[in-house]
Amino acid sequence: DVLMIDTAPGGVMSGRIYVLQVDGELRVKRIERRISGQILVVSDNNRYPVEELPPEALERLHVVGEVVWFGRLARRA
Repeated sequence: DVLMIDTAPGGVMSGRIYVLQVDGELRVKRIERRISGQILVVSDNNRYPVEELPPEALERLHVVGEVVWFGRLARRA
């Protein structure tokens, strides 16, 4: 996939897709924020489980930017 990412500083909104850096690895995931302060890192691909980050682990999470557009090449049969 080809992604267009908005890297301008801003707040993270629940349900949107972000490029995240966690422990040096880049991931493209949805963020779900809970009232408790917990963050759920959710993949649109259901083969990957939801990851839960408690509030004390948030310093490990760096939001690179929000995905504002993506494109996918059609595969030929």
